[in-house]
Amino acid sequence: MSVKLIGEIINELVDTNQQITSPLLKTKVLASRIRSTELAAWVNSELNGYSDKTKVPKYRRFVPLIKGSYISGNAHVKNTSIPIPNTDQEMYNKLSTLHMLDSISTLEKMAVEDKSGSISFTFPNLIIEWWDRELSKQNSYFQLLSVYQTVSISAVFEVISAVRNKLLDFMLKIDEEFGNVTEIESLQNKQQQITSILNQTIVKGDGNVVNTGDSSTIKASIHVTRGDKKALADVLISKGIEKSDLEELLGVIDSEEVDGDSFGSKTSKWIKKMLGKAVDGAWEVNIGAAGSLLADAIKAYYKG
Repeated sequence: MSVKLIGEIINELVDTNQQITSPLLKTKVLASRIRSTELAAWVNSELNGYSDKTKVPKYRRFVPLIKGSYISGNAHVKNTSIPIPNTDQEMYNKLSTLHMLDSISTLEKMAVEDKSGSISFTFPNLIIEWWDRELSKQNSYFQLLSVYQTVSISAVFEVISAVRNKLLDFMLKIDEEFGNVTEIESLQNKQQQITSILNQTIVKGDGNVVNTGDSSTIKASIHVTRGDKKALADVLISKGIEKSDLEELLGVIDSEEVDGDSFGSKTSKWIKKMLGKAVDGAWEVNIGAAGSLLADAIKAYYKG
């Protein structure tokens, strides 16, 4: 039964058209049967979301943009960068790090339904009030109205991809080591080896992905001026975008306008489709860099 269950989990994980919730639920069953409390704890956190920020793995931490709205004298400024007050390092780290706490099912829903190309998380009122007091010390006419963290939707795809890959690595290693074991009791007696594999693939393999791509490298490779479809096409083709996908973008891009940092619905839908292909490994740019590459190239076409 254990070998069959492991095989089912592996088959579902390699099918990127399937959501990860199902193999995670089956892994929860496996963890219970082999009595692995460590595996059960990780699976439950992914299924239910993380309640303790100190327990959030690195693949769920990102460096966001800090934005907000404020009044200064007669000026009302919206959706602009907000500086972090001079404070101790621990506080700075908390404010400048976005912890993706949501359950994997919530993240998968975001990946499908989000239309804006980015996601935002508002700080609690107590933090905003403190922030306002600190910045008001420098300008008595300053009043902070809101402040929030925002990252590209590619961060959501990054988390989903990381969970899929880590769980697949774990299952493949378990299958390699214990594929000939048919009795649950035999696996229950191999807790030390299972915990070691868990540490190698899921815990120790918790790579730091706080930066969703090397933005300096991405920007250096983008040479697109406003309205230059050929330059835009050259950049995207050089990164592995298929001709049919490129033609789809070029067919809608002039029918929409960019609003601040947000694209039209058709362009946003196309970007999400390409991010899905990055998750599947269908083009050479990794998922972390993919979102920035597409957004920067298209933004350059609109704005120069």
